[in-house]
Amino acid sequence: TQDGHVLQYAAEHRRCIHVVTCAIKENGMALEFAEKTWRSHRNLVYDAVWQNGLALKFASEELRSDLEIVQRAVRQNGLALEFAAEELRSDLEVVRMAVNHNDLALAFASEELQRRFIAEIIQNLPGPT
Repeated sequence: TQDGHVLQYAAEHRRCIHVVTCAIKENGMALEFAEKTWRSHRNLVYDAVWQNGLALKFASEELRSDLEIVQRAVRQNGLALEFAAEELRSDLEVVRMAVNHNDLALAFASEELQRRFIAEIIQNLPGPT
C-alpha cells in the first residue's frame, strides 16, 4: 500500500487484519475504511492514532472513551480532542495535552475547562507597565 488508503478501493481486503494493519501503519486515517469490527480493536486503533491522532474520529465509541487511546491521539494531534468522549473532553490532563499540542483544541474542551483555561491565560497576562 502506498498511502494507506488502499482500503478505500479494496473492499474485499477490509476484513483482513494484515492488510488493515499495514494500511493503518502507513496512514492512520485508513481506519475510516476498515471493517467496523476493526474500529473496536484496541491495538489497531492505538496504531492508527499513533500515526494520525485524527483517526480517533473512526474509532468505536468505546475506544473514544479509552483514556490511553485518547491521550495518544491528542499527543499526536491536539485537534483529536474533538472526537474524544465527552467525559474525556472534561478531563484536565487530556485537555492540557491537547492544548499543549495545538491551542485551537481548547474549542473542543468542556465549557468548564474552557473557562478555566481562559482564566489562567488572563491571570498570566503581563500587567500594565
